[in-house]
Amino acid sequence: MNCMFCRSITLLSCAMMLFSCDRRSESGGLIILQTGCLHGNLYPVSLSHAVPRQSYQYISAYVNSVRAEAAKTGAVVVLIDSGNSLSGSFASELLDSANVITFFNKVGYDAIILGNQDIQLPMKSLSEVQAPILNPFRWELPNYSPTVRTNSIVLKKGRLEIRLFAVFCPDQSSTWPLTPAGIPPGVEAAGLPVIDQTGQTGHTLNVCVALNADFFRRPELVNTLAQTGAEILSGEAAGTRRDANIPRDPSHPNVVVSQNFCSERGEDFVARIDLRQTLKGWRAERQQLVRMGGEVVHADNGVVEELLPLGQRLARLNRLVVTLSQPVGHDAIRELVGRALNRIEPGAGWILPKEDQGAIWGAGPLYLSEVFDVIPWDDQVVVLTGLRPDFAELSQYYWIRPPGGTNALITLRSIAVRLSRNQGPNGANARIKNAGTKVYEAVAALLGQF
Repeated sequence: MNCMFCRSITLLSCAMMLFSCDRRSESGGLIILQTGCLHGNLYPVSLSHAVPRQSYQYISAYVNSVRAEAAKTGAVVVLIDSGNSLSGSFASELLDSANVITFFNKVGYDAIILGNQDIQLPMKSLSEVQAPILNPFRWELPNYSPTVRTNSIVLKKGRLEIRLFAVFCPDQSSTWPLTPAGIPPGVEAAGLPVIDQTGQTGHTLNVCVALNADFFRRPELVNTLAQTGAEILSGEAAGTRRDANIPRDPSHPNVVVSQNFCSERGEDFVARIDLRQTLKGWRAERQQLVRMGGEVVHADNGVVEELLPLGQRLARLNRLVVTLSQPVGHDAIRELVGRALNRIEPGAGWILPKEDQGAIWGAGPLYLSEVFDVIPWDDQVVVLTGLRPDFAELSQYYWIRPPGGTNALITLRSIAVRLSRNQGPNGANARIKNAGTKVYEAVAALLGQF
């Protein structure tokens, strides 16, 4: 009798523990972590001289700490990158983004969204990303697999089903005053998807990530995107605002709106949203931007070691260009770039982004990566003919040498697209000049003569 009683007590205790665990898993909530705009700035530690910004080891450590925290409360963690992280640095340019892909795979991202700066990557690189990829653009290249043409996916986390989709929101940016988008030729922003509400359960969450969307400046986007069926709207743009909280839209009281400014010059953030499901829908208990650095969390040495094998390869490519006897300032750098462009297309005018007008190369060793960092050279060089933009207006934003009698401009493809879209064809034509020729290599050759 005592044996049967003890067995009953044991069974009852086990049942209560299982019930308690199940309740905890249901009530633990959801934590969404979002990075973005890393621009390929992940370097092996052996290239400390080529590191404009290094925060990936802190991102990895922070994600690990949140996952450990969630394991204690039963919360579900979803980690996504909202685009323009795969390309943009010297390292990602020469490694075909293997540095960023290695990071994504090591940390274990749940989904990667392609930004308008990422969609030029070859399919071979994208196929190495282990996480599902969202592409909010229509892309016509034949080597692009259908698996990266979708703009929505379903993530399953235990009993929770997260329907994630992404949209690209063109705007009139002050940096690019001549165009509404900045999308390369052959690419169109996909239309807004409407979530299929059939077959959804009480454990379904619909999340919309709006790339290039600033809800603070464009509140009408909230109403537009809410009509897709999303319960979470996450805006993504680079900027200086530090807060992520936006008041609830009275017309959409059940929609959680978050503005995630993921990156500023010289620093990176992880955007965090803690959510809990209630009878009235999902509610955000915390929305914050966490600046990545040693004051927040200790660096994750594991992810640093994961990138080490790329170090020797990148070090060979990042050769010493010249040892400068004195500093080279912004104006001198601009002239060097102009001379390099003249080598590629003699006699043409040129137009380039001003970027950081305080740029300077200090006296001492100058490496190829530092030449690359002056202007985003991960873009093809294009020659425009038959196009006459308003140079007076452009001079506010760009370095310009107006064309002479040749009536041709040499520039980067991204700028050529913006100029052409704003002005219409008008008989203008664009051609890739010396495909494979890199402007930073031409600048380096000139510097070698110092």
